[in-house]
Amino acid sequence: MIILKDLLLGLLQGLTEFLPVSSSGHLALAKAFLGIRESGVGLEVMLHLGTLLAILIYYRKRLWELVVVGTFPPQRLWRTPQGRLILWIVLGSIPAGIIGILLNNTIEGVFGAPHLVSIFLIITGGMLLLTLFQRKKTPQGSVGPLRAFLIGIAQSIAILPGISRSGSTIVTGELLGVEPRRAAEFSFFLAIPAIGGAVLLELTKGQLALDIGAVLGMFVSLVSGYFALSFLIRLIERGKLYIFAPYCIALGIVGLIFTV
Repeated sequence: MIILKDLLLGLLQGLTEFLPVSSSGHLALAKAFLGIRESGVGLEVMLHLGTLLAILIYYRKRLWELVVVGTFPPQRLWRTPQGRLILWIVLGSIPAGIIGILLNNTIEGVFGAPHLVSIFLIITGGMLLLTLFQRKKTPQGSVGPLRAFLIGIAQSIAILPGISRSGSTIVTGELLGVEPRRAAEFSFFLAIPAIGGAVLLELTKGQLALDIGAVLGMFVSLVSGYFALSFLIRLIERGKLYIFAPYCIALGIVGLIFTV
């Protein structure tokens, strides 16, 4: 039964980490509905590691290009588009890093308040509806320093469970005029230091689960995350990010009904 729960949580993590429906919100509500009372931080580290690997595999060619072309020699960071993009990723990662360090304990408390998570899911749904206004004029811009920082602020807000990280960053990018596919790419590049940093932080605390259930859960989150990421990119290219809004709003309402 425990392994089954690990597999279910792995599937939820993989599907919802990339789809704009908040993986943290789903995990928090799933724990409440499944009656899982322990913190399970070690398991969550493994599940996040699975989704991190999914990003690295999906964007492996693009990431290799950024590293090779943008950083060798180091002065290319300023002289090439690949190098500047690396700098924008670093710049965009600063807000979430600061918020994560300063409000870590407060945010952990929100995970234990499913009614707040439900409210944040409804907010995510409303945010996704904003992309309806972008359908008549497709953004064509690229990510620059100001846009990178503002998208990073959106990511820092998404530390709250129920606020979708991918949804908030991609929507912010599009509203700022960034071409949808570029906004999505930058969003998931920002996820690498965000997820990687969270995993490393927990590892320094000795939080790691290597039992069979956790390992299988990580594998499920990796595979499901990879396919969810592929699916989302196709939807973004077609300008249909808003289709997830009704689901987020409905889940938030159901969560409020059963948890308040």
